[in-house]
Amino acid sequence: MDTQLEEQLANHQKWLSTAGNEGARLSLDEMELSHLTSEQLALLENAFLTACRFKKMSFRRVDLYRTQMYSCSFEQSLMEAVHFTKSDLSYTTFTDVTIEENRFNRAEMYQCRFVRCIFKETSAAGLAIWDSPFEQVTFDHVDFDQAYFENILLKDVTFVEPIHLDQITELAINLGTLDQPQMLSREESIRWIKAHCITAR
Repeated sequence: MDTQLEEQLANHQKWLSTAGNEGARLSLDEMELSHLTSEQLALLENAFLTACRFKKMSFRRVDLYRTQMYSCSFEQSLMEAVHFTKSDLSYTTFTDVTIEENRFNRAEMYQCRFVRCIFKETSAAGLAIWDSPFEQVTFDHVDFDQAYFENILLKDVTFVEPIHLDQITELAINLGTLDQPQMLSREESIRWIKAHCITAR
């Protein structure tokens, strides 16, 4: 890690520990961050990132509370027990990412894209996500309590025993395309998922 980034992370840590009275909030743009360790990733809590790239990484037990990650990309990575509570990941892409035991509670995702991803035993409670396509994605024991899913485009998506699906605040699935949408209402979307979900053995 270069010296400048080390200094920025140190200043950000001071900013966090002093409630903003000292140091400076971390702001990074168009940076390759694939070399960071889990310990260094933990220092990104409440940071402001735009168009940063994370590839072939392992995020384990990292708290990214209130982190803003706009137009970032995650590729060929594992996220295990990562907390994105109240974070904003709008315009971010996830490709070949396994997301296990994560928390997206009250996070926001606008126009994100998910390709060949697995969500396993993850909490999406209170997550707001809209205008986002999911392609070849598996939701395995995901908690949808009070979540808001609006205009979600699904292609080759699998649901395994969804949790609190009936308690989802909004759910509008698009079974068509972005140009020619085939929208389902909340009730129709819930019935569609239940009709197509898999019961684990």
